[in-house]
Amino acid sequence: MKSITVIISGMNCAACSAAAERALNKIDSVTATVNLASEKAYIEYDEAKINYEILEKAIADAGFKMHDEKSYALMREQQKLREHKIAKIKLM
Repeated sequence: MKSITVIISGMNCAACSAAAERALNKIDSVTATVNLASEKAYIEYDEAKINYEILEKAIADAGFKMHDEKSYALMREQQKLREHKIAKIKLM
């Protein structure tokens, strides 16, 4: 069994996190817990039966987006840089 922690974006309420958790736990050989406050999913799955893309598709089908922690941090940093540049332009 492999354990991973991923970011789930697009969740706004307890019903959203419950839907994301249900979507993951519907998959055979997957046990998942989703935390709304941290926007994280803690997933354990059998690598022989399941791959990352299957998990990602289940989350997408539920209406959310799944990110690994590194790429999400990079994406957030790039977003902050863009916002900072826009703020500078507005001050000119």
